Amino acid sequence: MIETFRQNGSITAALHEEEQVLGACVVDKDLIDEATAAGVKTGWFSTPYNQRLWFIATRTHDRGEPFNDVTIRQDVGEAEWQESYGCVFDRLIHEQLPSSTTPPAFQFLCDKLREPAMRRVIIGAAEDLFHTATDTSIGLADFDLDYSHLLEEHRGGFNTMTAAELAGGEFETRWLIHDWLVAGQPGMIGGPQKSLKTGLSIELAVSLCTRSHFLGRFPVADRTNVLLMSGESGLSTLQETFKRIAWAHGSNPASIEGLYFSPELPDLTSAGDIAVLRQEIRKKQLGCMIVDPLYLSLPAEAGNDASNLFKMGAYLKPLGKLCQETNCTILLAHHSNARASGHNGTPQLTDLAFSGIK
Repeated sequence: MIETFRQNGSITAALHEEEQVLGACVVDKDLIDEATAAGVKTGWFSTPYNQRLWFIATRTHDRGEPFNDVTIRQDVGEAEWQESYGCVFDRLIHEQLPSSTTPPAFQFLCDKLREPAMRRVIIGAAEDLFHTATDTSIGLADFDLDYSHLLEEHRGGFNTMTAAELAGGEFETRWLIHDWLVAGQPGMIGGPQKSLKTGLSIELAVSLCTRSHFLGRFPVADRTNVLLMSGESGLSTLQETFKRIAWAHGSNPASIEGLYFSPELPDLTSAGDIAVLRQEIRKKQLGCMIVDPLYLSLPAEAGNDASNLFKMGAYLKPLGKLCQETNCTILLAHHSNARASGHNGTPQLTDLAFSGIK
């Protein structure tokens, strides 16, 4: 089956777009910079011919030389030019669409190369995993199931926009709870020990799933599915608290739809666990996910890094990215320091433990 997908050119290659990109770079060598900025690299091309042509394009461009039939012929040699590369080059020129050199069209063509390249990587990883799984000399504990670093190499450039696009764009804030909780953004539920953080999390989850006022006061904009991952209280306490809160909202606990619980917590520094969370968000169509508590979702060494802003930022960055990718609000329940610094003991953001959280 893996070999069948590998040979399916419509899935693993975009030959027409590859030739249009290469041809456009022949017509306008400045587009080589544009393609590189878009993340295009040798691995995005599916044939040895196109891969070598892109290598020649970038090398000649770095040297300040033109990318044309002369420089290609010099690189591959006369024999290979006559045998194959001459015909390939002719096809690039003769089938070149005039519109492909315009910035929007060229960007579109570059983007079209990325997905087939990523599919080739995934198929290769699946093939490697299959061979590993059928090798009984390898223990299951030795399996490497994290291939995310391979896909990161093909993610392309950063998402940028012009000043005009930012000034003229329509970017609206969508609320899950009016004036209280924004959709698609990370957040914290913070407080000292025994300050009902888990109870508040359940109250929030029930309010969102039943579209009833949060804390009896804050109106919920739209009903949304919620996953509460709670690893500190235990299922007995979680059940008892959930039932009380559900009945207080006028809902039968067993009839609330779209509300999910898990006594297991993810490792927020694991690319594999982040990938599983992404699948859960999409499969269950979650609008909100609550992880309670944060300290049990970080590795033990994070305790040594708690005062290091840079390391804590690196731990939490994948979670922010997950919010952006899925438009799911992700909340972390987290302890604050013993003393609140605000007026009359009101907790402040700076009271939360760990650098990078505040």
